[in-house]
Amino acid sequence: MSFATHEYVAFLILIVGLFQFVPRPLRRVWLLAASYAFYLAWSPIHSLALIGSTFLDYGLAIGIHKSANERVRRLLLLVSILGNLGLLAWFKYSAFAIGTFNDLAGLFGAGGIPWTELILPLGISFYTFQTMSYSIDVYRRQIAPCRNVVDYALYVSFFPQLVAGPIERGGHLIPQLKETELLSGENLSTGWRLILWGLAKKTVVSDRLAPLCFPYLADPTGTDPSHLALASTQMMVVLYTDFSAYTDIARGSARLFGVRLVKNFDRPFLCTSVVDYWSRWHMSLGTWIADYVYSPLSRAKLSHLTVWRNSLLAMTLFGLWHGAAWKFVFWGFMNGVLICAQHSLRLRRARLIREGKAEPREPSLALRLGGWTFCVVMAVFPIVFFFAPSFGAAVAFLSELVPRSLPSASWFDRDVLIGWAVLLALFAVHASGAFIDLPRLWSRITWIGRVLFFAVLGFVILRYQVGVASPFVYFQF
Repeated sequence: MSFATHEYVAFLILIVGLFQFVPRPLRRVWLLAASYAFYLAWSPIHSLALIGSTFLDYGLAIGIHKSANERVRRLLLLVSILGNLGLLAWFKYSAFAIGTFNDLAGLFGAGGIPWTELILPLGISFYTFQTMSYSIDVYRRQIAPCRNVVDYALYVSFFPQLVAGPIERGGHLIPQLKETELLSGENLSTGWRLILWGLAKKTVVSDRLAPLCFPYLADPTGTDPSHLALASTQMMVVLYTDFSAYTDIARGSARLFGVRLVKNFDRPFLCTSVVDYWSRWHMSLGTWIADYVYSPLSRAKLSHLTVWRNSLLAMTLFGLWHGAAWKFVFWGFMNGVLICAQHSLRLRRARLIREGKAEPREPSLALRLGGWTFCVVMAVFPIVFFFAPSFGAAVAFLSELVPRSLPSASWFDRDVLIGWAVLLALFAVHASGAFIDLPRLWSRITWIGRVLFFAVLGFVILRYQVGVASPFVYFQF
C-alpha cells in the first residue's frame, strides 16, 4: 500500500474518519490496529520481526529504568543494541558479508559459503534505529519507559512513518501519540497540503525524471559529458523529490491525528558548505548518528585526528545504513572525507584567530557562492554510486564525464537545454521558501484560497502524474 496510490488515500480517509468516533481511551488501540494492518498489507511474515523488536526493547527499557546496578543497566542496554543490530545485520548485511568473504576466499583458491540472500523486511532500518534510540535514551535517563505496551508498540509502528521515517525519538513522539487530537480545520488543511505536495513531487517530478536519467547508468559509453552531467543532476533531483515526498506525505498523514513529525529536509540545495548540506539532508538520520555515534566518540580533546576519525566513521556508517554494498560504503566515505576537510580548515582558522594571526569575519558573498557551487557539484556527481547497479558501473559513468574533445553543438542540443531549464525552474521553487515565510503565508490564506490551492494541485497531479507510481527509493533500505 504505497503512499502514492489510491488505496492509501482510501485507507487514510477510512482510518481518520472512524478515528473521530473512537472513545479517547481506545484511540491508541485503534491507531495501533491500523498501523499493523498497514504493515501486514505489505509484508505479513516480516511483521514478526517488527513485533519481536517491539517487545525486546519494551521489556529491556523497563529493566534498565528499574535497576540501580550500573553493570546490570549496561548489560541490558548491550542486549538491546546487539539484539536490534543483530536482527538488522541478519536480514540486511549477511549476504553482503558472506559475499565479501567468498570473494576473498576465491582469491586464495578456497571454497565459499553457500548463502541465499534474504528478503529485507520493509522499514527495518528505520524502526530498528528508532527502538535503539529509545533504549539508549532510557539508559541515559532522558526519558521514562512506557509502562503501557500499546503506547510503545504504537511508537514503533505508527503507520505514517513506519516504512521510511522520519526516524523519531521517544521523547518527541510518544507524548504526542498519548494526546492525539480529533480532526480540526487547521490540521486538516495543513495535513492535506503536505500530502498533496508530496504526491506532486513524487508522481509529477520524481517519477517523470527517473526514466530520463537512469538509462544512462546501464551504458554511458559514447554519450557526451553534457548529457551525463544533466542525467546525474536529474538523479539527485529524483532522490530528493522522491524521499522528501514520502516525508511530506508521512508528516501530512500524521498531522491529521494532531501529531507533528520532525522535519527530514531543510532545503538542502541552498547550502553553502558540505557540512551545511548534510545538516539539511535526511536530518532525522543525521542527528541520530550525531547523538548516538559521533558524540560518544567526541569526548576526547578536539583535534584533526579525532575529527577525521569520528567523521569518517559516522559518514561510512551513514553510507552503509543505506545499503549493503561497497558503492554505498564508498559514497558515505567520500562524503566523510569532504566533511573532514572542511572541519580541518575550520579548526585551522580557529587556531589562527586564537593566535591573533587572523580576524574573525563573516564569509563574503563570493565565498558563499563558491561554497554553494562546490557542495552542489560534490552532491550531484557522486550520486551515481547511489543509483548505479554496481561500483564498476558508477566508475564507468563518471569516466565518461571527462571530456575527450572540445565541446560541440551536440553537447547543447534541445533536450539538454530543456532539461536544464526544467531543473532551474524546480530550483526556483525549492529556493522560494528561503525568501517567503510559507507557514505564515498559509495561515493568512482564507478557506476559499486554500480550496483553490488544493484544486489546482489536485488537477496538476491527476493531469501530469505517471500511469503507475514507482516504489519509493527508500523502501529498499
